[in-house]
This record gives sequence, C-alpha cells and structure tokens, in this order.
Amino acid sequence: MNVFTADWFPLGTFINAICILVGGCVGLWLRRQLSASVQLKFRYFLALLTIAAAGGMIYGGVTGGDTSFSRLAARFGIVFVALILGALLGRLLTLQRQLDKLGAYARKRLAKSDAEGQGVSEGFVVCTILFCVGPMSLVGPIQDGLDKGIPFPLLAKSGMDGIATLAMVPRYGWGPMLAVIPVVSMQGTVTLLARSFEPLKDNPELLAAISLTGGLMVLTIVLVILEIRKVPLADYLPALAIAPLMASWLL
Repeated sequence: MNVFTADWFPLGTFINAICILVGGCVGLWLRRQLSASVQLKFRYFLALLTIAAAGGMIYGGVTGGDTSFSRLAARFGIVFVALILGALLGRLLTLQRQLDKLGAYARKRLAKSDAEGQGVSEGFVVCTILFCVGPMSLVGPIQDGLDKGIPFPLLAKSGMDGIATLAMVPRYGWGPMLAVIPVVSMQGTVTLLARSFEPLKDNPELLAAISLTGGLMVLTIVLVILEIRKVPLADYLPALAIAPLMASWLL
C-alpha cells in the first residue's frame, strides 16, 4: 500500500511533526550562537509572526461565513460567550494548573535551573495553542483524511510551524518542541476520523467560529511572548469546542 495515498496514515501530520522537530533542532543550535540582544530581536520577530497569524485567523473568521452586520454581531457574541464559558470550564478542570505541573515535572527531571524549567513549560503551552487552535490545524487534517495526497493548507501549516519553532526555541528552550505531542495526537486523530467531520467542510459558519475564536486566543500569546502579562492560556482551550457548538445551534 502506498503510504502517500493511504487513508489510514496521517502523512500530513507526520510531515508537520518533522518540520517542528527540525525547526526546534536548528533553533537549539542557533541559540548557542546568538547573543542576548539577537535573542531579544527573535522575540520581537516572534511577536510579529504571532500577530500576523492571529490577524489572518480573525480575518478568516470575519469573512468566512455570512458577512451581514447582524450575522457578524451574532458571531462575535457567540465567540465572546464561548471564551468566557471556556475559561470557566478550563479553570474548573484546572487545565493550566495541570500543564504547570507538567512543567514542574520537566523542570525537576530535565531542566538545569528553575528559570529554564519555567521557560520549557511556557514554551510548551504557547506552542500547543499556536499550532493546534488555528483553522488549518482542523481543516488540513480533515482534507488529509478525505482527499488523496497531502492538502496544501497542511503543507503550509507545517512550514509555518517549523519557522515558529525555530524562532521560539531561543526564547523558551526545548519546550516548544514538546508541542509535537499534542499536534500529532490531535491532527492524527482528526485525520483518522475525517469522514465523520465531512459536513464541517461545507459549513462556513462553524469554520468561521473556530477561526475567530482561535485568532483571539493566539493574539493573547503576544502578551506572554513579550512578558507583558501572564495569561492562563490553557484554561481557554475549551472555547474551541464551545464556539462551533454554539454556532451550529444559533446560526
């Protein structure tokens, strides 16, 4: 069986994982060669890259469905309610606390210092959200499962994730490379279950809700990257499921 067209093998996600790991390895090598001032410039570049990614997702969320004023107002209302409910549910489930515990474990086992361990934890959370909440992380794997070959959105996402990992590793250490685990788990599962998600491809309102919610979440990552404010990013993850559910019921 040719793995490049096999329905059972999430090849696009595999390529995505390879790009993240390669970008991380290159970033670790560059980290030893870069001065503190150059690493600071990397952080600013990363913030700009994140803003651009968030802007593209928000734009897709605004233009992806019905663009009438009433529908846009309803969509924004749904997204903000989903973010509030998602934050409450995430806090109830202690998602951020659990990820902090994971970071503490990594700090204890692998990191050389508390500061390095904290960077590993933050890098893992930031990259998990950046790589997993965008519409391409959902639509790409769906197309990978439904169509023959590898869809362009997933190839483009793989390249962007690799570049983002390269840019983040000088700031967060090897933590961003750990994001390959949730990326493979989520996207691989979506690809394998793609036929159950086929109606999603033809429902622009659901995709718009996901894109708009994800864009607003990604935008908050800038606050963490620039160390302006610590945001419990993981607590907002349930909003990605709540927003499309509300959109399917109300729009």
